[in-house]
Amino acid sequence: MAASLDNALALDPSALGGLKLAARREDPEAVREAAEQFEALLLQRMLSEMRAASGGEDLLGSSQLDGYYDMFDRQVAQDLVRHGGLGLADQLVGQLEGAARRGAAQETASPAANPHDGRVFPAE
Repeated sequence: MAASLDNALALDPSALGGLKLAARREDPEAVREAAEQFEALLLQRMLSEMRAASGGEDLLGSSQLDGYYDMFDRQVAQDLVRHGGLGLADQLVGQLEGAARRGAAQETASPAANPHDGRVFPAE
């Protein structure tokens, strides 16, 4: 399976490749990993925007320092998700798995079980 957030660094390029491979194999854990990556990305963006909105100018402000802040925000966001985060990943997984179960149930249902036979309006 792909490197999970439990042991991955924020800048690990192999983690994304592993996640893509797991998704192609329809690995159920790929949904969880993708949801956690999405939540980490959202948290990183929030941290970055909060830092920008603080309005304080750093005494040592430079493009190099901005790069370190970016890496710091990424790692903090992943650590937050690893320890529960906002719960967004759990909500996404629940919705995606529920949609997948409903889709599978509709595929296995017989035409007689569907009163509309795929039509928007029932037959008169």
